[in-house]
Amino acid sequence: MAKKMLGFDIGNYNMKIVVVNGTAIERCISVPVPDNMVVNSQIRAFTAAGDFIREALRENGIRCRKCAVALPEKSYYIRRVRLPKMTVSQLMVNLPYEFHDYVTGEASEYVYDYAVRAMGERTMELTICAISKQKIAQYRDMMHRAGLKLVKLVPDVLAVQNVLNQKPLPIRVLDDAPAEPVQAAEKEKSDFGRGIDSSVFAGPVAAAASGTADGSTETREYQGFNPFTYYTDPAEAEKTISALSPDGTDAGKGVMAGTGSEPEEDKPEPAAEPLPEKKDAPKDFAVLDLGHGGTRIHFYSGGTYEITRTLVGGAKELLDMIVSEQGLDPHIARLILEQNQDGIMQTKSVQDRLDAVATEVMRTMNFYNYNNPNNTIECLHYFGKGLNMDDLYERIREMTGLPVRPITEMIDGSEAIPELIMGPQAYGAVIE
Repeated sequence: MAKKMLGFDIGNYNMKIVVVNGTAIERCISVPVPDNMVVNSQIRAFTAAGDFIREALRENGIRCRKCAVALPEKSYYIRRVRLPKMTVSQLMVNLPYEFHDYVTGEASEYVYDYAVRAMGERTMELTICAISKQKIAQYRDMMHRAGLKLVKLVPDVLAVQNVLNQKPLPIRVLDDAPAEPVQAAEKEKSDFGRGIDSSVFAGPVAAAASGTADGSTETREYQGFNPFTYYTDPAEAEKTISALSPDGTDAGKGVMAGTGSEPEEDKPEPAAEPLPEKKDAPKDFAVLDLGHGGTRIHFYSGGTYEITRTLVGGAKELLDMIVSEQGLDPHIARLILEQNQDGIMQTKSVQDRLDAVATEVMRTMNFYNYNNPNNTIECLHYFGKGLNMDDLYERIREMTGLPVRPITEMIDGSEAIPELIMGPQAYGAVIE
């Protein structure tokens, strides 16, 4: 990681910029986003966004070249899967198939990455991710227009994961020794190359073999030597390679298709070290994301991302209700809600809406606890978009019986930076 870097979280209503030096936060600002530049968490005008970012940096006197961006939902695909144990090259062939029912277009239009979460005698548990090459190019060009050098892109849920852990996670050991070795071996043989159609995946396979995304012999610009980190700076990628094993791979760190870091020969992944004793094991987390366009709860099992549950509408739904009831301009309505002018947060319509959100959170937590009775979630962490939500947090605490705490309490020095609660993903995108 560069010594000094900017972290970006570009939302529907605000853009959060964090200046990080090492792991210390030097500055954090939030800038309102122009109307219709970002819709449903997706940037609609990348050229205009680049100009907007450049102007925001100039107005706030921020001078830093390198940057990282937390990718919003719907900009990537992420799954947690369990596969037969295989070599890196075999895995890179199989990854596109794992997203066959999720991605649109050709498999060769995407970049794939993985992180090893657990390793057994015959199987392995991975978190896998895919992002379109077009999306990467759009973000790169946007930051170039802003006068910045995009170093990496990180899915927002994994940026949050970085905030929760802030240290490497151990690889669990799976107890999957077969009771009937012969039958298990036959099953592995049948599953090993499951469903691969060479005509469909000829592009990615050729790219992985040649070291480029398009089958040429030139070095790919986008590297991915850390799990789910899409590097755009060759120097940063080179630093990462030198820190890994001689063939450019490491347990728990993905090598994306076409990075040119295939092992010289196919060898199984090294056996994982056992987890520490239970008292030192990574914790489970639940994180409430109060977005402008929607409300979500992210669940992390053993410190690693597991699943996201989308609940009722976010702050925008509350704003629309106030606009409709009082005939206000949306921007004025937001200021009134943020400052709780005239006690608007205590009106019956707002209180009823908060009750509905708290009830949805309670139901989601109850459902997760029912399906995961041994989870170690001790509190509900949250981050939000600037509305005055103290009443909501108190309702959630009463309904779930869990303490409700800001996720920023896990970041050293965050108490002096209240703006950070609006977008901790910007910080998580920078740290590793």
